[in-house]
Amino acid sequence: MSKVDLKGRDFLKLLDYTPEEILYLVDLAAEYKEMKKKGKLHDSLHGKNVAPVSYTHLRAHETG
Repeated sequence: MSKVDLKGRDFLKLLDYTPEEILYLVDLAAEYKEMKKKGKLHDSLHGKNVAPVSYTHLRAHETG
């Protein structure tokens, strides 16, 4: 997974991101999920607000 700089950016709509950035976010989420399943803590999200978002939810806002 190549490093993508997303610092200071909010995830408001898919159209604001390149395909490479979206794939990076999906891969990163899968990596964090696997770490959580194994009981490993990861400090990179400490103090951050993270909300689960479904694809259906994103599509509804893109088309509206």
